[in-house]
Amino acid sequence: MILESYLKKFCSRKAIIEEKPIKGLDLIITVPVYNEDINSLEVLIESLIKAYKKEFKIEIIFLVNEPENASEILRKKHIEIVRFLNLKKKELEEGNFRIYNIYLDNIPRKKFGIGNARKVLCDEAIFRYHYLGNERGLIATLDADCFVKDNYFEEIIKTFKTSESEFSHIYFEHPFESLDDEKLKDGIIYYELFLRFYKNSLLYSDYPFVSYTIGSCFAFRADTYSKFGGFKSKRKAGEDFYFVQKILPHVRFTDIVNTCVYPRARISERVPFGTGKALKDYVEGKEKFYYSIPLDPFKELKNLKYFVIGEKSLKELHPLLREFLIKERVEREIKNIKARTKSKKVYVRNFYLWFNLLKVFRFIRFFMQRENKKTTLEESVRNLIKELGEDQSRNYSACDLLFYLRNYDRNNFKRDVYLFEEFYRKWMKV
Repeated sequence: MILESYLKKFCSRKAIIEEKPIKGLDLIITVPVYNEDINSLEVLIESLIKAYKKEFKIEIIFLVNEPENASEILRKKHIEIVRFLNLKKKELEEGNFRIYNIYLDNIPRKKFGIGNARKVLCDEAIFRYHYLGNERGLIATLDADCFVKDNYFEEIIKTFKTSESEFSHIYFEHPFESLDDEKLKDGIIYYELFLRFYKNSLLYSDYPFVSYTIGSCFAFRADTYSKFGGFKSKRKAGEDFYFVQKILPHVRFTDIVNTCVYPRARISERVPFGTGKALKDYVEGKEKFYYSIPLDPFKELKNLKYFVIGEKSLKELHPLLREFLIKERVEREIKNIKARTKSKKVYVRNFYLWFNLLKVFRFIRFFMQRENKKTTLEESVRNLIKELGEDQSRNYSACDLLFYLRNYDRNNFKRDVYLFEEFYRKWMKV
């Protein structure tokens, strides 16, 4: 009864879609739409059609969301999008492949944002699975400016049917080869290279709860979403980061790497950070510190586990890591954790629940500010690759390094692994 409990606690409205869900529904795709080009939606829908096979039972829910006091230009654009989606619904709908369109306007500004849009969409999916009595139904999150590989549905459904996975992040690539704007092309290469450097550096550091946090690349079970309270509607951006941080320590999860989501490379200010904002800053020449993160703070995080499991004292850690932990009142926190836990395994997990991904990011900023050591992203990636076991003495370009890390991600993924258990066994040699 997890879905029913979620709807009572976290959803104060009734279902918006009146049509009954498909019996035996395999997967619901959710797509928020705001100030989007119809051409982008056409590309997305065409890719979803190509990915569809008759044995699948698929529903796609679009949400056109609009804040109060929206401009007349935006309103007209959204009305055209709604008409377009309604036409697509009539053209494409068949027994096992359906498109639904929700249009919500006059959303209060304090509630309006991507967090609210994702929550409305996923709540609608929960209503539908609750009606079907399917607690384990699959939900995927996409964005309107993406398109997908033609085995997208197949790989998601297969992964969850053949494993105990509760959450998956789907492999992604930003398509840039056809971009004419060289500055924009460089911007998306550097942005994706940073994402892959950061995630793989965390894995290298032996941090236990690691995944990409790209909201257009999630797939999860309905009961998993419900159990952890879903997306938070107040998030204007970063809803994907906080959702992953919240659930990852508690679920079995996979990386789905045999298909691909392709988020478009374009400038946008619809959210205060993310791909569109990063590209805008790059094109405008605004320096972002995260493109100059050295590998050093990740090397020090690699030693943190020895402190956590009691093989090193606080004094034996790098001075900056020690200073940061003291600043965060680590000794008081350890005392509290030990007081409420009996086993060492639970203690270790609870420590990393406290030392979460947000604290990791704050430590890296703290390290860089105090060390005052900057480098190029290319050099950081080369250093990481060397630590991973391959000599990268050649002067690879950012593009070459990105292709290398893409290939590394495809070939070094974890399937159906509860990462904390795996890391704990490795650390404790049990």
